[in-house]
Amino acid sequence: MEARWKIRAWLLLLPLLLVIVAIIGWPLANTLVLSLTDAELVGTGGGFVGLDNFAKALTNPAFGAAFFNTAIFALVSVGIEIIVGVLAALLLDQEFPGRTALRALMILPWALPTIVNATLWRLIYNPEYGALNALLAQFGLISDYRSW
Repeated sequence: MEARWKIRAWLLLLPLLLVIVAIIGWPLANTLVLSLTDAELVGTGGGFVGLDNFAKALTNPAFGAAFFNTAIFALVSVGIEIIVGVLAALLLDQEFPGRTALRALMILPWALPTIVNATLWRLIYNPEYGALNALLAQFGLISDYRSW
């Protein structure tokens, strides 16, 4: 009976696994293939050059500095994000007035899909009917709507 449950579980997971492979695997494979060509940003793909691109990158004098700067940036930014995240979690774990509203505000950027968020900002900054222009005009800070 247990073997049937395992097969059923894998069959139920199969659509998700296919989506993950499509979303992560295909771009990763495409990037690997492109890294082995002399493709340009604009135009069609280039010819196969093998590991020549990697050899050029590793022998470039600026590669070491760029790698070091990237590593430092990644370590510092991730460290700061972890510290701020833990402090925010500890703060939101305490009892205080407005805690529920603050929790909702904290999760809002995660909960809103990126496309919805981008659309909202586009509407806010719209030069013809945007909310930012309307708000600034109502307060008398601008006389004409502007393109932001």
